[in-house]
Amino acid sequence: MTEQAQTSNQNKLDLMALKYCMGIISRLDTEISNGVYSLTTKDMEEIARYEKVAKALELITNVYPAMSQLVFDLQKQIDELPEYVEVANHEL
Repeated sequence: MTEQAQTSNQNKLDLMALKYCMGIISRLDTEISNGVYSLTTKDMEEIARYEKVAKALELITNVYPAMSQLVFDLQKQIDELPEYVEVANHEL
């Protein structure tokens, strides 16, 4: 296998790995958003009785919007990536 073919194959693998990781992040985003959006006012009042849980929930609700925007931005960039990347053959 030539060096160019190896590089091209590595680029394909890198893109596949990136897309796989984005799939995992996207599923995590979905689970977190479903959890946050399903909370009712009654749930919040009940949770507030438990200080440690309330702090964890506050952290999640503070971090979620930024993480959600990050996922959106990354997904947009990934969607714009080509399926394959060809590497020019440069002689050393």
